[in-house]
Amino acid sequence: GRALLPQPGLILADEPTGNLDPDNKTRILDLLFEQAEKNKSTLVMATHDHGLLKQFDRVIDFAQFHQKKAAHA
Repeated sequence: GRALLPQPGLILADEPTGNLDPDNKTRILDLLFEQAEKNKSTLVMATHDHGLLKQFDRVIDFAQFHQKKAAHA
């Protein structure tokens, strides 16, 4: 929460919903999106919850980088 006070241009969130129940997961994600929009910030979030991915404009699956590296080995 304190990290959002100075209205950053970039919000980095590492598993912010990882241990939350569904209601609070939704509330936190809504808050992050709201703050990013309000401050014209970019939100970069790491998650293992594939159910959240459809809410983002862009998704980068790091598994694809591992596959490319293995293919070149």
